[in-house]
Amino acid sequence: MLLINDQTADRSFSVFSTVGHNAYVSSFTTRTEKLSASFGDAAIEVFEPVGFCTEIANEIPGSLSMMMGQCIYADTRILESMKRGPEISEFLDASGQEVSLDKMMSKASGISGPKEFFLKERKYEDQMEFRLVWETNKPVIEPLLVKIKEPHRFCRRL
Repeated sequence: MLLINDQTADRSFSVFSTVGHNAYVSSFTTRTEKLSASFGDAAIEVFEPVGFCTEIANEIPGSLSMMMGQCIYADTRILESMKRGPEISEFLDASGQEVSLDKMMSKASGISGPKEFFLKERKYEDQMEFRLVWETNKPVIEPLLVKIKEPHRFCRRL
């Protein structure tokens, strides 16, 4: 849920949003202790995440953008902003008669930015997750196997 709570103007704006249907996500951890117990011999260290992310983006069909960052752990999956709350007139279409869904979604994007991709429930905080996200120009239906050239430039097996 994305929420603007404008206490000065005494109005709020909120939307429920889903993201990621057109994105590939790879999750990592910043924890280094007890990795073998959790991951066996499949654990790798990515020591050059920007290069790694870019190399993978070059192999993803229809790749539009990439993001990376630590997960944001919260008690609820609500992103709240104290910005100025919008007026109804800001959502009206060119005719001024109907509410434009595009305008509503644009306002919602202004609340969250990329944070939506990194929001996670606090109960998972011990995972210390770091995510790489690649948005594409079409819905993602199934996993994608990507082979990169010379992966040792970016990562190594632990």
